[in-house]
Amino acid sequence: MDDQLKDNYHSFGDKKSKIKTIPERNRVINNIINIINEKDNFLMLGHKDPDEDCIASLVAFSIIIRKFYKKVTILLYKEYHYKFPFLMEMCRYNNISVIESGKQIENNFSVIAVLDTPKPSMLEGWENITSMIADKNIIKIEIDHHLGADSGYIGDNNFCFVDEASSTCELIGYLTCKLKNKEFIRQYDFHKLFSRNFVVAIITGMISDTKMGKYLKTARQKRSYKFFSTSFNKMLLKMTKINSNNFFSIGDIFRELEKLSAEETICNKYFIDRKNNSDHIAYTVVDKNDIDYFHKNFKKELIISVARHLADDLAEESGYLSLVVYYDNPIESDLIQFRMRRSHTFSKIDLRDIIKELKIEDGGGHPGAVGFRIKQNSVTDLSKYIEEIINKVENIFKTI
Repeated sequence: MDDQLKDNYHSFGDKKSKIKTIPERNRVINNIINIINEKDNFLMLGHKDPDEDCIASLVAFSIIIRKFYKKVTILLYKEYHYKFPFLMEMCRYNNISVIESGKQIENNFSVIAVLDTPKPSMLEGWENITSMIADKNIIKIEIDHHLGADSGYIGDNNFCFVDEASSTCELIGYLTCKLKNKEFIRQYDFHKLFSRNFVVAIITGMISDTKMGKYLKTARQKRSYKFFSTSFNKMLLKMTKINSNNFFSIGDIFRELEKLSAEETICNKYFIDRKNNSDHIAYTVVDKNDIDYFHKNFKKELIISVARHLADDLAEESGYLSLVVYYDNPIESDLIQFRMRRSHTFSKIDLRDIIKELKIEDGGGHPGAVGFRIKQNSVTDLSKYIEEIINKVENIFKTI
């Protein structure tokens, strides 16, 4: 372990911030690489209701660790497999174990890797691994691009590669470039560090979180995204035979991710039929009267996927912001879900500030996309509550 990092520069749950210097970034990356080399049994964890970047980062990082002939296990509930069959096939091909319940987690791992998870309370399987997180004999690696707002560190201070990036997959791509130059990897007789499966997984996370770079705002993010997306796309083009059934380019992967199934199309229409507009917000609400039909006809994971895509579409339609709201199935949850997105042409509001303004405790995300939740029994009139949110946000527009 690097002696220069033994003093804490953060504590568990502290607000995340970008790494300040290149030497510090390199020390953290070297610590992670050394642990990959030294330890044997890795558990991969992401956030609840995982999106494309989360699942792709779990798979991509697992593929790299498998190059070292280490045992790797991903926790990913079965209901999320359907959306990413090509990523699940990569797990089978690379002998990556997938467990489908937090109850299946055994306390025999030497390392836990937490990927793309903003804060501890959002960690999948949290209730089953609190003792493992607290166990100082188990190394906790964290790789994530969520910063500020209500974010919080989960990993050990020596092993948190938490930094500004387009996606967690971009950070894994960066780390792998550093790994490529390590002399000790020769002992593993790697045939190909940047395998085709790894490249497809990295591209999947990068383009899904940014919509092919459309939602990036800072010059640094744009430069970094352009470099890595171009580099990995060139690799993919070189690795793929023309007229094969495999993804040939970054565009092929994006089109696959954007496809809606027949069931998703119906669910999308159900949301769209309830759409309204204020001056700067396109919003849709599936309220209490629709709960029975909604959850009888659409599975939870499908609703989440459609809500994410629709928030993107409505934001572009309004040119400013979108808001998608729906009740969870009361049999499974007592929450109302909110998702807000910012158009790629509008950047004057950090959506995390809106969460603060609304005094929301359970929520978070990026400057351009946030999700938050409230208890169903805390709202007697959802229409009135939504109206209050809309008015508060519209008042913010009057100040910019």
